[in-house]
Amino acid sequence: MIARVIFAPIARGLVYLIEKDKEDRSTYIILFSIATVLLASLFLYLSLTQDPYSAGLKIGLIVTLLLSALSGEVLRHLTSASEIKRALDTSLDFVVYASALYSFSMAINPPLLLPWVGLREYMLLFLLLVVGAALHTEYGAEVTRWLSLRAERLLIFTLFLIAGFYYSAFEASMLLGIGFLVGALYLSVVLRQLARVNVSLPRLRLSPLKGMLKFSLKISFRLLSASAGALRTLFSAIGGIFSRKRAHVEQEEPEEEEFEEPYRGHRFTVMITDEMENPISGARVVIQNRDTGLEEVRVSDSSGRCTFEGIAPGLYRIIIDGEGIAPEEHERYISMDHGEVFAVKLKASDLSVVVSRRGLGTPVRDARVVLISDGFRKEARTNNLGVAYFDSLEVKEYLLEVEAAGYERYSRPISLFAENVVAVALEPKQETKAEEHQKEAEAESQAEVVEAEPEAKPKRTKPPAEKKAPKEKEPTAEEMEITPEEEEVIFGESALIEYTSDARLSEVVASIVREHIANERDVFLVSMQPRTEAYRREFAKLIGEGRVRVINLATKGSPPKSDSGIEEVPIANLEYFNAVFEEMPAGALFIFEPLSSVVLTLGAEHAYRFISRTAEHLSNEGLFFICFINKEMHSAKEISSFRELFMNVAEIKEGRIRRVR
Repeated sequence: MIARVIFAPIARGLVYLIEKDKEDRSTYIILFSIATVLLASLFLYLSLTQDPYSAGLKIGLIVTLLLSALSGEVLRHLTSASEIKRALDTSLDFVVYASALYSFSMAINPPLLLPWVGLREYMLLFLLLVVGAALHTEYGAEVTRWLSLRAERLLIFTLFLIAGFYYSAFEASMLLGIGFLVGALYLSVVLRQLARVNVSLPRLRLSPLKGMLKFSLKISFRLLSASAGALRTLFSAIGGIFSRKRAHVEQEEPEEEEFEEPYRGHRFTVMITDEMENPISGARVVIQNRDTGLEEVRVSDSSGRCTFEGIAPGLYRIIIDGEGIAPEEHERYISMDHGEVFAVKLKASDLSVVVSRRGLGTPVRDARVVLISDGFRKEARTNNLGVAYFDSLEVKEYLLEVEAAGYERYSRPISLFAENVVAVALEPKQETKAEEHQKEAEAESQAEVVEAEPEAKPKRTKPPAEKKAPKEKEPTAEEMEITPEEEEVIFGESALIEYTSDARLSEVVASIVREHIANERDVFLVSMQPRTEAYRREFAKLIGEGRVRVINLATKGSPPKSDSGIEEVPIANLEYFNAVFEEMPAGALFIFEPLSSVVLTLGAEHAYRFISRTAEHLSNEGLFFICFINKEMHSAKEISSFRELFMNVAEIKEGRIRRVR
């Protein structure tokens, strides 16, 4: 009846437009009905079991139910729809009721006074609804025939939901709506049976039967009133007895008052996020009643949530703190079941900016480094190692600007949420490069003059045409100048370098070690034989000075030992490196060359956990990390998983490092 008044004009207009093309569109309508019913069931489940405080889910549920009801009314008016489609459409709404009752058994906020009702009771109610609908189809009263239409039932159910949304009793109104439908269906059947009894007795007049019915109702009402009065008097008497007995007990033993059953109270859910709306786990949340001083403590889970149960109405102080979180306090008056999202600020963080010259990697001293953000401005100068330090910074996004004499100005945004060590490579100005080239040319010409002076007898010069040009020697890995692309990789926070079996791996590793040593950074190099012995010979002097530490990863299971300046560690004892990390000075580089051997020996999962922990630890300590992997020995999936752990990804081609990502 309600749907006919509200939806009938709209449905007729849509039917006119659909049938105008003289094509059977009923299949599309039934598919649309199924889609809206399934979407409504999903909204029901999420709003009851996942996020009971989301107004968007509830509004989405109401909208999809109204669309489903409208599609049912359209299908009813379509002349091209078959009886099978009409029958299917008539019962689609029972999917929604089944989803609602099933979700009630797992609801975060069960309807008031019904926390003890479980899945069995809800499914029994659904069975009663289905049986009632079947009985109503055959035996329902004519005046309630509208209950046989899906559009009518859904609209009634939706009206209950709208009322519950308005009065903040969504779950209870949802259950009341289903209960109303069950009651209406069975009442219609009872009314129809009473009417049939009246028709099957032609000798009895209708008016005497009505009089008898009215008389019976009056007698029943009086009996119920008298029974209710008697029960009320009885309960009052029993309550008085128990109250007097309780008062007597309280007089004798007042200390037992503590053990009275606590008030069930309200549910209060807290969600902790940072300013970027990322959930924070491990946050400590305390709520304290301002009147009684009682407090409860919870810790947020991986989704940033924690829930307080049995909260009495009143004014509460909410305290939020934890590791890495700036403490906050709020006041809230709790008088109903609800929740709130608190966006907290993270504690102050430190920042190190490493400034070097592009191409050479040498530190740039006395460079001016500036951080700018929303009226905030802080400045620092780089030291002899090219490092500028900032402490007690608010964790947010900043604009980084670097200026130094003889170099181009550098500027880029940074985020302390993602990094607290930033590497900056400054580009020399053109005039500076020209001056350097001129000085190099003068030095070379002066060296030639010095070489020519010791010769007493002048040599006979040949014509320029006959003079042979000296043959240029191919530069070694040590003599090759580092490119800007290679600098960004090897001086970045972390890098994964992929290589093949024919790559000159030892030369590339040696050049990376020399670049970092030239920048006054210690190097911890992990390799395997025979390359370990080659590194020992090449860096013997630096090993003796303590600037380079070479660790050989051995396949045998002997304990860690040191021999000829090389430490030997079994490949199965990767925990040994935890102690190595503690000994690394600030700004040091950790090179792990034999990743492929670890994967083949211990498995990809074991190797992934080790590299993941290593990358995280070194990043937190402001240390550099370069890892090598032979891409011919692994699947694309394995290599992709390791790539996600590093800031930069590169590969070795023709003896040079080429950046991939």
